[in-house]
Amino acid sequence: MKKIARLLTFVLLAVAFTAFAGCDVMEVKPYVPSEDKYFIFTDVAGADGETIGCAVQYNVAWEGDAPETLKLPTVSGDKPVIAVADGGFSKLNVKSVTVPSSVKTIGANAFKQCKQLEKVYFYSEGNKQGCETIGDYAFSECTSLVDLDLPKSLREIGAFAFEYTALKSLDLPHYVVKVGAFAFNTCTELKNISVAVNLAEVGDGAFSGCSSELVIKVAESNPYFYFKDGKLVKKSA
Repeated sequence: MKKIARLLTFVLLAVAFTAFAGCDVMEVKPYVPSEDKYFIFTDVAGADGETIGCAVQYNVAWEGDAPETLKLPTVSGDKPVIAVADGGFSKLNVKSVTVPSSVKTIGANAFKQCKQLEKVYFYSEGNKQGCETIGDYAFSECTSLVDLDLPKSLREIGAFAFEYTALKSLDLPHYVVKVGAFAFNTCTELKNISVAVNLAEVGDGAFSGCSSELVIKVAESNPYFYFKDGKLVKKSA
């Protein structure tokens, strides 16, 4: 029996080696943003008044059409791009947007009424922390938006941030502590939401007007909320 077992082990190893022979090591492609001609940059000051980075917005002076796919830059010169400016890309005819991990804040109305926007990607290189705050009305009335994978670093979603979008499911990441009022208002296709352990504050009407089949799965260890009769219910103190 021992000889048979050894023979089988040898055969399996040989098959495995043959199966992967000649395969190249998978390489992670570097992040390549869209051309700078599409963007304008403004300095962002820290608490002490010194410049800590810059905010990006669309270059309205650009006379050509906006690209269907837009990848936001990570730097402008020697300054990191740490924010998307308020209203910076509103009403833009773009189908997908990629937000790099350098961006910590997406400003109010940043992509409001981008009605052709279907996908928003949050690119993270390695273990770098990405976006932490999505501002009020940031993706409001993006009526084609169906594909959204929120970054693990996210902590706060502003009021009306995703109202009137076409989202069907939503995973709120582990560190999200606040969802603003009417954040997902009238997302009529939204049927499944997963709520992690740290969510502590949910504004009025955050999930109002969603699908009548909406199910919110709350982490058992969440000390603040539970789901009952189609609603997210605050636990008693």
